[in-house]
Amino acid sequence: MDCTPGCIPGTTPSPSPEPTTPAVGAYESLLTASGLPPYVVGGAIYDVAARGYRPTTGHYAIACAIATFYVLLVLPIDLVFGWNYGFVGPSRPDHPSIVDILGPWPQRLAAIAAIAAAAMALLLAPWLIVRRSPSARR
Repeated sequence: MDCTPGCIPGTTPSPSPEPTTPAVGAYESLLTASGLPPYVVGGAIYDVAARGYRPTTGHYAIACAIATFYVLLVLPIDLVFGWNYGFVGPSRPDHPSIVDILGPWPQRLAAIAAIAAAAMALLLAPWLIVRRSPSARR
């Protein structure tokens, strides 16, 4: 009888059925659509729902300052090594990127900064609107 080590003579291995949990799969794909692991998104949801975190304009200013610091940190590295990490460096002709539609390289940094600031402002807007509504002051 032909049997590999660890096998019980007289048995044949059968493939185990693949677990199917469509609800969990849909949940995971929803949370990771942005490329973030579920625990990052879950932590943000927990901060808002359980801990009562409410962003303010001060948090917006901090986020903009951190984004500016990121560009100031990454841009010299991109220029030295010829990279386009974070889309803030000059793109190479053989590897065009989506941000090329924003114009030539040095000028498009202003467009990227404006888009990022506007996106963060849009994310903050609902919190400011709710905070100023009369029903939120009860």
